[in-house]
Amino acid sequence: MTKLALYGLVVACKHQDEIIKKLVKNYQIPHYVAHRLNGQWCSIMENLFGMWLTSDGLALHAAFEVQGLEFLLNKIGVGREDALLSNDLEDP
Repeated sequence: MTKLALYGLVVACKHQDEIIKKLVKNYQIPHYVAHRLNGQWCSIMENLFGMWLTSDGLALHAAFEVQGLEFLLNKIGVGREDALLSNDLEDP
């Protein structure tokens, strides 16, 4: 049951992230509101992960099978610096 809940949490967070990006892109909400919503979702995720990740098996499931770790790393910007550096090197 917890694995299903973790999967649902990650899917909901990914979906919420896409909705907020779309709303900002279409000028339907300001950046400040998007930032506040994002902060609230991160707080919810942190609390639920803290309650549900009660074993190494569940943590591995959330990180790799559900791709929650990849989502979180993308969310905090890990890997973006490398992409920016490689683009800078390619420009003459």
